[in-house]
Amino acid sequence: MNRDIKGLITEIDRETAGCYNNEPLELSKMKHGIIDSRAGSYGQYFSTMVFTLIYTLAIAEISIYDLLKLSSEDDISLDVLKKITTVKFSSGFQPTEFLGYCALTKTHDFMQRILSMLEHVEDKGEYRKLVGAYASYITVLHWRLHIIFPWNLGSFFPQITKERAGEIISLMEKRS
Repeated sequence: MNRDIKGLITEIDRETAGCYNNEPLELSKMKHGIIDSRAGSYGQYFSTMVFTLIYTLAIAEISIYDLLKLSSEDDISLDVLKKITTVKFSSGFQPTEFLGYCALTKTHDFMQRILSMLEHVEDKGEYRKLVGAYASYITVLHWRLHIIFPWNLGSFFPQITKERAGEIISLMEKRS
C-alpha cells in the first residue's frame, strides 16, 4: 500500500476515534452558533445545522455506502470505481464542498485528499480501506450531529388532529 494512502487512512481513523470520545471542534462551534464561513441566511445557523445533518447522512448512507457495495462486485473494475468516485465528489454539485462551506471543513479536506490519491490506489481492497475509513468518519460525524441537533424545536410544529382542525375552523367562522 502506498505510504501516503496508508497515512491518510491512519489520519482519518484517528479523527474518527477522537469523534467517538469527544465532540469535534467543528461541531462544538456549530452547536454554539459559530460558523466561520457565516453560512446561514438572515444571520441564523439553524439551516446550516439542518444541511450538515442531511448531507452527512446522504453522503455516508447513500453515496459512500453504494461505492463500498460496488467495490465488492466482481464485474465492477477498480477503474470504474475511481471514475464514479471522482464524478460523485468532484464535478457538478460537490456535497463535501458544501459541507465544508457549512462548517465541516475536514469532511471536504479528507475527500479532496482521497480524490488526489485515487490514481495511486492499486486494488479494490485498498480502495475499500481508504473509502471505508472515510465512511466511518462521516458516519460518526452524523451521529454526533444527530445528538446535538435541536430536536426540541419540533414542538413548535405539532401535528394537527381532526378535532383541533374543527376547533380552528369553528373559531375562524365566529365573528368577534
